[in-house]
Amino acid sequence: MSKRIALISALSAVVAGLAAGAATASPKHHSAPNAKTSARMLVGINDEANTLYGNPATAFAALK
Repeated sequence: MSKRIALISALSAVVAGLAAGAATASPKHHSAPNAKTSARMLVGINDEANTLYGNPATAFAALK
């Protein structure tokens, strides 16, 4: 049962990360009218034990 919970938690974290990445990659958040866009989008994944087995409030605050 705990493996299932860990898998669901991991998948939820990945989905949340992808949603946050998509929200921050939105073209409506330009800092300057003449800002140049990049031809590539950089994506990162952080896989560490604190997000699943540590204190989630501390872990996600650090990731933010």
